[in-house]
Amino acid sequence: MRMSRLAVLTVGLTLLVAGLLAAPASAATKPASVTINLTAVVDIVDNPNGVPVGDITPGDVITGSYTYNPKTNDINPSKEAGDYLHNQQPYGIQLNLGSFSVATDETNVDFQIAIFNGSDSDSYRVTSFHNVGTTEPGPGVQLISWNLMDPTGTALSNAALNKTAPALSSWQTNQLDIEGRDDAPYLIRAHVTQAVKVS
Repeated sequence: MRMSRLAVLTVGLTLLVAGLLAAPASAATKPASVTINLTAVVDIVDNPNGVPVGDITPGDVITGSYTYNPKTNDINPSKEAGDYLHNQQPYGIQLNLGSFSVATDETNVDFQIAIFNGSDSDSYRVTSFHNVGTTEPGPGVQLISWNLMDPTGTALSNAALNKTAPALSSWQTNQLDIEGRDDAPYLIRAHVTQAVKVS
């Protein structure tokens, strides 16, 4: 059956409007991300060589956040363990330590969340392997890591990377470390007092 000229025009107009309203197929999809805000209290400042770490002392407060993709593939074949690697922006960690800050190097992201759910122990570890000082003058940064451990094995039910912040009360060990380079060693150790998902 032949369509009338009016019907053809109506169908054409409908398709045109639908095409204009639809998102372009080539539009970039924003990467999935979860950001966890952290607040921590400094326990130890071990700086035998006098590396310029500002005026940070035990009892001071550290603030910051880490961002990860909850859809990242687990590269660990073990059911008890999950290793979730991130190698691009905006993933990583950033911490404010008084007069200076440290953060994952945006030009060389090497950021990992490692989760272990064993029968008699659990762990959750956030590590950034390539880092920079974001305020000058600031110290060199070898490693930023936050390690949670539960020797009772009751903190986790699996090794999945969830969209929620770790429940701090479930962990017996709670250790946030900022370590200097081999040629300028220092250690700032703290414990996290608050971890809150913000996005």
